[in-house]
Amino acid sequence: MELKRIAIVVCALTLMLVGCDPQKLINDYFAKQGLNPLAVVRDDIKPGALIISNKGKNVFTDSIFDYSPVARPTTSDQSLSETKDFNAVLKKYESDRNVSGSVAADFLKSVLPVDISADLGLTNSVTIDLINAKGHRIKPVEIQNYLRNNGKGLQDFLSTQESGVTPFVAYETYEADTLSIKSQSGTDVSSKVDLSQEFKPLSSGSASFKYKRTSKEELIVKGDKPYVFAVRAAKLVLKNGVYVPQVTNFASGDVKAVGGEEKYSAPIQSGFGLLSLEPAKK
Repeated sequence: MELKRIAIVVCALTLMLVGCDPQKLINDYFAKQGLNPLAVVRDDIKPGALIISNKGKNVFTDSIFDYSPVARPTTSDQSLSETKDFNAVLKKYESDRNVSGSVAADFLKSVLPVDISADLGLTNSVTIDLINAKGHRIKPVEIQNYLRNNGKGLQDFLSTQESGVTPFVAYETYEADTLSIKSQSGTDVSSKVDLSQEFKPLSSGSASFKYKRTSKEELIVKGDKPYVFAVRAAKLVLKNGVYVPQVTNFASGDVKAVGGEEKYSAPIQSGFGLLSLEPAKK
């Protein structure tokens, strides 16, 4: 299948901002798109994921559909390209996307779920793109209909939580398995990585990421599977004894949901800040 590219977080990191906190710049970019960026990319988040938030602590408790034996709604999948789908999901950033190698390295360390052991030696003025990006979605109205008819189990579970918690449901997830790091035409992308036909381990640990330099200007980082890097969420609000998804926080960017027309999303963290998810206690 033809590689599909979608510009992501580093779109907002321009040369003039190199001295700033890279994580803040990442968060600011996502906030404009109405997306909740994950602190660590994951492979276990799907549309319908239930996230419980309380005082800045966020717990991932599997799926809202786990509390009823009824079949869950169908998830729609969509490949994201740099043309129609790109513009539909993430607003195309028109400014210079070049960033210093140090900022690019900080970005990799902040989102990959591994300890990076390789020194990529990234040079100045590089861009980062995601390859084979996909969006997965369940329409909020389908979630609402499901909860109206089959939501008692979820209500019973949430009633056992401590007071002050706020439940959210992820109705869209965005994932990719490959990062492409490119330098300006004619310049070296790395001062340390040689051209290679083989992928080499990027990290140590259970999650597998590898890298290789494919040309003078490009270096590829590839995961062993697609990983979710952001979600679009709805706040679950109890009305007339039924939980309903509330998605009325309008984003400031030109946001359009995968396969839909929604231009809104609920922030789980204030201002769509970086989202760390803890596992639920067994």
